[in-house]
Amino acid sequence: MKKIAIRIVAVSIICLIYPGGVLTGFADEGESPPVPPRRISLEEVLHRALEKNFDIRLARIEQRINLLNIPASRSVYDTLLSADVNYGYDNFKKSSQYSGDLNKIGNYGLGVSKLLPWGTSLSLEFGNQYSFSDSPFTTINPSSESYLKATLSQPLLKNWGGMQTRGEIELVGIEMDNLNLAAWQLMETSLADAGRTYWDLIEINSEVRLEEEMEERARYLFELTERQLKMGMVEKVDLLAASANLKIRESQVIYDRERLVTVSRKLKLLIDDRSPDLLLPENNLGLPGDAELETFPDCMTVALENRWDYLRARQELEAGKINLDLKENTRWPEIDLVASYGRNGLSDEWNSAADEIFSEENPQYYAGLQFSYFLENNLAGSETIQAELKEAGAIIRVKKIEREIYTQVDHQLRTSRVSLELALREDEIKELQQAKLTEEEKRFKYGRSNSKTVIDYQNDLLVSQLTAIRALTVYYKSLIDLQVAQGVLLRRQLGAD
Repeated sequence: MKKIAIRIVAVSIICLIYPGGVLTGFADEGESPPVPPRRISLEEVLHRALEKNFDIRLARIEQRINLLNIPASRSVYDTLLSADVNYGYDNFKKSSQYSGDLNKIGNYGLGVSKLLPWGTSLSLEFGNQYSFSDSPFTTINPSSESYLKATLSQPLLKNWGGMQTRGEIELVGIEMDNLNLAAWQLMETSLADAGRTYWDLIEINSEVRLEEEMEERARYLFELTERQLKMGMVEKVDLLAASANLKIRESQVIYDRERLVTVSRKLKLLIDDRSPDLLLPENNLGLPGDAELETFPDCMTVALENRWDYLRARQELEAGKINLDLKENTRWPEIDLVASYGRNGLSDEWNSAADEIFSEENPQYYAGLQFSYFLENNLAGSETIQAELKEAGAIIRVKKIEREIYTQVDHQLRTSRVSLELALREDEIKELQQAKLTEEEKRFKYGRSNSKTVIDYQNDLLVSQLTAIRALTVYYKSLIDLQVAQGVLLRRQLGAD
């Protein structure tokens, strides 16, 4: 029992030292002694979110991964080096005397091949073959044959100029751009979430201060009612009403303080703040000094130039046009020009055979056309129609996003204007409610009023104050949402950093 009593006393002392006990931070694992809160500004929140937010960091890694797909798509133009070495020994019994009983064959070769951007396939091959046979009918024994051969293949109709390969690479580039735009949009969404949460923190912190002020008013009313009851100026029902009002205010303060802790921890998660401190806003919630907003046409111009999803839709439309051109080209017959030129040398020694490649005229020419065509061509026809429909869908998607931008920008502009107007009006109403309550408290002090009227007036003042705070919060959050609707929040923050 003594230990319990000591703990109760200790807790009471802590509560006296830190009257806002619930406003202090705690470590993640178990409770620790309270620590004083730490102030943070909106600029610091946005800056830390850009550097520390988990979603933004993941999006940046995803961007770096996506960028690697571009050189990967160009790997089709990489030069291929190939080599081949083999040796054969054949001492099987033969059915013909011309073959010989023992045959030895050794080959080695080196080749280089490359696809050029205009569709030309080139290859260069050098090889040597050594052969030995105990057949008496062999002219040169042992013999060594060396050769050098160049081959060219050029599409003339289908895939003319390498358009299929270049088009596929261009489509990959557009796809990577779209993935990067999606990553930027995700970053902006995370940044906006951090900004909105900061304004939520300001709103709740302001509500806590108002609730604490109203709690003091309720306590003063209760104490005053107690004195007046002793003097016979009020009835017991007034004291009961004042007591209930005080307890309501105390409960509301506890509840709002806990809300403040919750929002503070949410903000710490968004900016990856692992300190035990409770974050409180450095900025105060007040009426803006310069509240002039841009005109709707100016906002729309900015949005159409910067919105991430609109830029993606335009890119997808461009990709649809490229894909349609590629699919229409696949409907053509495949006609390829194939040509080759080679020289060889033949001797009983390898070096002599290799020298003969260039010292003697032993050429081999080849030129031809290769033709192929699917008579029904169902696959190319179906893919072309699909490409046409996808392009039509991309056009509709662009128009749809344009209308969405129009609606969102208009909504955010109207929300900003209306919420600011409401905040200005509620500020005036708040002053009137404050004056009304002050006068009624004077009347109550002299026994000319009752506790119910004073409590009602206190509620009226609190409601007007909370409404003004919430209207201002809506205004400042709508400014963030307007920048998101225009696609400029992240750009401006990156420019500021």
